[in-house]
Amino acid sequence: MKSIAIIGAGVGGCTTYLFLKKNLSPHLPDLKIHIYESYPPPPYLSKSHPKSAPTITPSTVDERPNLKSDATTNVTTALGGALGLSPNGIRVLKSLDPDIYERIKAASIEVDVFGAQISSGRVLGAFPAGGERHGHGTFMIMRAALHDAVLEKVDQKDVSF
Repeated sequence: MKSIAIIGAGVGGCTTYLFLKKNLSPHLPDLKIHIYESYPPPPYLSKSHPKSAPTITPSTVDERPNLKSDATTNVTTALGGALGLSPNGIRVLKSLDPDIYERIKAASIEVDVFGAQISSGRVLGAFPAGGERHGHGTFMIMRAALHDAVLEKVDQKDVSF
């Protein structure tokens, strides 16, 4: 039996697991892939329904220790904050699993241009972030929402928290 250990159940560890399961498991039926994570499992992971999609609503924010609602800005922030998924990254996730793509699309804001400015407010420029040539723009998403989308697809028996 061959085995692969993945250290960390973050976005990278979970997507690595999913790609290995999708692309190696058909060729190596006895392959065992396991993820080891030092942090405890998120409290919203259902032990009885590990594939159910957790939904973030204002009432569930308090149940999730990695999310905090900031009343002054009305923005939900998470450890790691937000990130941008480029059109190429989005295509990769869509090819991995269309459900992941639908989850991230629903939880994202799509932008076609990034702006850069210095602390005084002077604009340095605008940079393309996707668009017609790529089929869509860059998806701006909270890291926790992306993590939820990939973690829910991982078979929970293959993770040791």
